[in-house]
Amino acid sequence: MTKNGNSLDQRTFDKLRRLYIIGFSTIALSVIVSQILIRTHLSRQESDSGVINIAGRQRMLSQKLAKDAISLLALKHPEDVFIIKEDLKKTVKLWELSHDALQNGNDSLGLPKQNSKEVIAKFKVLNPIFDSIKDASKSIITKIENVPPLPLDSYVSDIEKVRNHEGDFLIQMDAIVNQYDKEAEEKVAWLGKLELLLMALTLLILLGEFIYIFWPAAKSVRYTLKELLAAEGKAKKNGF
Repeated sequence: MTKNGNSLDQRTFDKLRRLYIIGFSTIALSVIVSQILIRTHLSRQESDSGVINIAGRQRMLSQKLAKDAISLLALKHPEDVFIIKEDLKKTVKLWELSHDALQNGNDSLGLPKQNSKEVIAKFKVLNPIFDSIKDASKSIITKIENVPPLPLDSYVSDIEKVRNHEGDFLIQMDAIVNQYDKEAEEKVAWLGKLELLLMALTLLILLGEFIYIFWPAAKSVRYTLKELLAAEGKAKKNGF
């Protein structure tokens, strides 16, 4: 009888072990999947904040370009033209780099290449305006660096071009920044829904494990104990 009881104990133990392994493995898997999904989404949101910051900075840089270019028309000291030229040169370089990075991605700036169709369409409208300001700014720089420097009259038209296009650039860049911001907010809303979905899924898994694993396991243990007690009582009754 002892041998039969030990065999029954072992079968019950093996069954419970399998059930608990399945149950905890399912919970662990759901937690891992949840973390992967949430962390992936959070990393994308970090890149979104970088995109919005750099896109917003483009507006400031375009205004600085226009201000530097216009200031060339009101110089009190001729030697100041070279100071403004260097400032203009640095601004154009950063402005051009950022403009390209926003469209094609840039690892050093932390910008991925994943613009939406709406953003791509807006950049197509912006690019000709950008090129006009960029070409006019570089033309000013080239004429100042000419040996000897060309007279102010030679790049007045370039200054006017920068000034005339700067307002259009701001309008289009505002539209792009707003689009980036809108898409970032949509991702935040989606993350909220994802968290609720994962919470509901986890609760559903726990309920399923209770119904199909832990409750049957408890019933099995109760049944086994009942059998063991009955067998023990029968053995005592028979004098064993």
